[in-house]
Amino acid sequence: MINLHLYYGYDGVPSDLPDNIDKHFYHLRIFDVKIFNIKWHSAQIKAVTRNTDAVILSWDVQYLSLWLALLKGFMLKKPLILWGHGYSKKDSPLKRKIRNFPAYLVKAIILYDFHTADELKKIKGLKNKIFIAPNSLDYCKIQEAKNYWLNNYTTLKQFQVQNRIYETYNIIYIGRIYKENHLEILLKAIKEVSLEIKNIKLIIIGKVNDYVNELKSFAFEMGISDKIKWTDAIYDEYSIAPWMLSSNVFCYPENVGLSLIHAFGYGLPAITNNLYFKHGPEIWALKDGINGLTFRKNDFKDLARQIIRLYKDEDLRKKLSNHALETVKENYNLAKMVDGFLKAINYAIKK
Repeated sequence: MINLHLYYGYDGVPSDLPDNIDKHFYHLRIFDVKIFNIKWHSAQIKAVTRNTDAVILSWDVQYLSLWLALLKGFMLKKPLILWGHGYSKKDSPLKRKIRNFPAYLVKAIILYDFHTADELKKIKGLKNKIFIAPNSLDYCKIQEAKNYWLNNYTTLKQFQVQNRIYETYNIIYIGRIYKENHLEILLKAIKEVSLEIKNIKLIIIGKVNDYVNELKSFAFEMGISDKIKWTDAIYDEYSIAPWMLSSNVFCYPENVGLSLIHAFGYGLPAITNNLYFKHGPEIWALKDGINGLTFRKNDFKDLARQIIRLYKDEDLRKKLSNHALETVKENYNLAKMVDGFLKAINYAIKK
């Protein structure tokens, strides 16, 4: 059994965590500077000085406390592990040098995806200390929710009728609704698609904010308000499941992350833009033409073409759906994620 000490700086950590997890809250402080933020989380230093076998630190060089924790841990010969993306969406040679420097001060590095791991392994001195814990969700919970609704088909049908998504071709977006996700591209595409697919419906699940109100106004101006079903944020898997099971395609225009793995768990083919560095590390789970499709960034007409393509080609949609499920079952699941952490921890302790 692993005795885990969890240090966190945000509220909202689930209260139902296992008893062997010792939770400690330390307020995270963020100082706005003109071109970037400086973060301070004293828990990083506290964790390093604690009597533990290994310490996993967030790989974010904007944390001033991280640099001090690394220095202290290095002096104490503590087995330190970095966990992070390993890249930036706004990267540069200077940023890479600064970000990669801490990698030489730790025993092991845990990354979210296989592609970034392969790239970092090319850097001298890092190859043997890199491990992959693919960012994942608990597929068992998804499967339980799926089985519940599929075994109660009448209830599922009533849900679809009630929400006016029955006998419609449904595209779903689920996740945070930020401007950098460019949902206006998706709305423009739906307008284009509606000229050919009369029963098209877009389901948007995400927390309501000012940007949502802007999007609703934009949809009204384009005359597609009746084509969109808005919900607020939904976190319970049993409540999410009927929406996912009622959908044909998952679409996230830009900045996709864990929502992609979530959709794959329901066997939904995914569509997103083709600039992978504009997304979270989970994007590398998407293989164009295998478990999803990509469109040219900012080209809503190309996005519309991909949506129509899947509508017309049922065989392709089924192929992508099957491979989406395989992706989760084979590589992006909780067991693989835990295995990556354990391998990194054991390696760091032995070094």
